Amino acid sequence: MSVVPQASAGVAHDRIAAVGIDLWDVTAQLESRGFSERVATEQGYGSVFDAAEKTISAVPDHDQEAARKRIEHPTRASVPAAIGRTAVMIGGVVICATSIPHGAAEISVFSMAAGGWLFGQAVSAATWHSWGGGNKRDGIAAGAALAVVLLLVGVAAAAAAGIPEALIWVGIGVATPLLLLLANGLVTALVGLGAALLCGVSWLALNQYGGVPESWASWGLPVAVTVTTAAVAAAAVLVAVQLRGKRPRYVAGTVRAVAVAVLQTFFQLAILLQIFLSIGAGPFGAVAVAVVVGGILTDPLLTVQMAWARIVSQRSSSWHSGRFRIGVVAVGIVVIILAISGWTAGTLLADPYRITLNEPVVIAAVLLCSAVVAATNILLRTGSAFAAMLFAAMAGVLVGTTTLAQGHATIEFMLMATATAAVSGLALYLAAVRFGHPSTW
Repeated sequence: MSVVPQASAGVAHDRIAAVGIDLWDVTAQLESRGFSERVATEQGYGSVFDAAEKTISAVPDHDQEAARKRIEHPTRASVPAAIGRTAVMIGGVVICATSIPHGAAEISVFSMAAGGWLFGQAVSAATWHSWGGGNKRDGIAAGAALAVVLLLVGVAAAAAAGIPEALIWVGIGVATPLLLLLANGLVTALVGLGAALLCGVSWLALNQYGGVPESWASWGLPVAVTVTTAAVAAAAVLVAVQLRGKRPRYVAGTVRAVAVAVLQTFFQLAILLQIFLSIGAGPFGAVAVAVVVGGILTDPLLTVQMAWARIVSQRSSSWHSGRFRIGVVAVGIVVIILAISGWTAGTLLADPYRITLNEPVVIAAVLLCSAVVAATNILLRTGSAFAAMLFAAMAGVLVGTTTLAQGHATIEFMLMATATAAVSGLALYLAAVRFGHPSTW
């Protein structure tokens, strides 16, 4: 008869084996309760994995049946959801980008984009802090309340700057997080992509690309205004429906969660601003587009990675080889994000009508920014928002050192390349370690 391992006093390991949905889950639960490799060795087991296997074997099959029925297949639901979010993001980016006022100063455009991104991250953090803890209604209320405040701030800022188009960025920014949670995903994605198509065609006509009739140039702004207004109105209606009949309450820690998200976004914006001021407005366009492409890819690719980790954890019979396989794929996904971002920037910089003298610095900057996006998303997905904020701050300091050599092309490139190597290396390390840890599964 197998001996059931004993760790901390009072821990019922037979209960862990009964409620664990698979061997990897039981192993992770034993580790979380203090049953380390050292404890396993002292009790005569080869590893915690071996102890978990023997623990499960000591529990009758009928006691394990209920837990086995709880096994879910998040791959089927989460990957389409990630693709839907990606479609909405693409739509929002195109709608905002094609609504940029003609002749606007580069720093004004940067400020508009920064405001929309910052506001969206704040609303998302306010909502998810409570929602993730099981307080759905309270999370919706927190996100909606912050969205109203930020909309008013956006109106005041747009009026002061004399740029009403900025309200499109603000409206899309605050409405999208709420719509992604409350609205029908397919409908939201289709509306976003349809509006993006119309706005994109209008932009092509405005810039006389692709032979698009010039008369179509007038479509873009009205479509962007209409979609933004509809998005804000739909979010308001859905929030009202969710909150009807019950007064929400404040959930402790919401302010901290929002502050951390805002600081993380602020540090990422600081990185982009330093690069913008260093390389110039023209080359920065390639950086912005390439980083957006990398950001769009990050959500679905990391969702696939989570699904892969789940599959391996259910089917692998070796603890170490399973973690290795998960880590290898995680590293590969980060490499894909960096490669596609770099390729996008290189393609844009290859425009024969534009000469970019500092192209190596631009490519290095793109890879650095994409690595920051990948690493912060990995840390957020694996439950470490504060670490994501610290990572962005660290990367911002590294980018700051490169600006000291502005005007010295060779030194600037060497500093940027060094910073890029450091940030990318850390992103690859985090991908392997964080996704390879049982708590992530």
